[in-house]
Amino acid sequence: MLTEIPAPFIFHTPKHHLGVLQALVENYVPEQQTDFLQVLKRIGASQMDVYEGKLSAIEICNELGALLEKQNQLEEIAFLRLLEPSGFHECMTSDGARWVLRRGDMPTHYIHIHPARYSPHTFRAKAGALRTALAWVCMCPKQALKTSAINFLRSRWLELSPVKNVEELDGVQALLKKLKTIED
Repeated sequence: MLTEIPAPFIFHTPKHHLGVLQALVENYVPEQQTDFLQVLKRIGASQMDVYEGKLSAIEICNELGALLEKQNQLEEIAFLRLLEPSGFHECMTSDGARWVLRRGDMPTHYIHIHPARYSPHTFRAKAGALRTALAWVCMCPKQALKTSAINFLRSRWLELSPVKNVEELDGVQALLKKLKTIED
């Protein structure tokens, strides 16, 4: 269901890559609902930047890896020195998107990447809105967007608080469009 990210990178694509989110929607099957809900849970509860450019997750990792290799900073010790003193480093891919690199927490995957805040080819999303939009698209594809149905979905499957009305769900309609479920 998800793209395998090559070492030494950690890239939480269901949280940060629109193409992966769209593939999640396209490949959703009700028999895998439990796995799908676990993916949604790992999106978390904060705000995030989501890349919507043309590069695949693998292409992003390959470009960042080549850039670090060219600068002799791909090996773990050199990479960790690069992060001093701020704890992060920012790089750019060929499409102009900016990426934040941090220390990863796995022995073979020590470079954690995510889109830089307000980078070109990204948009900001609240985790609850993203989880709601993804669940709605996959689990309720034929239903009209109604507050009672949204609240059932949020409380029963997503462990999220109910909302007073659909309009209160900041960004859900825009996310549904990005996931290609509402025609313009």
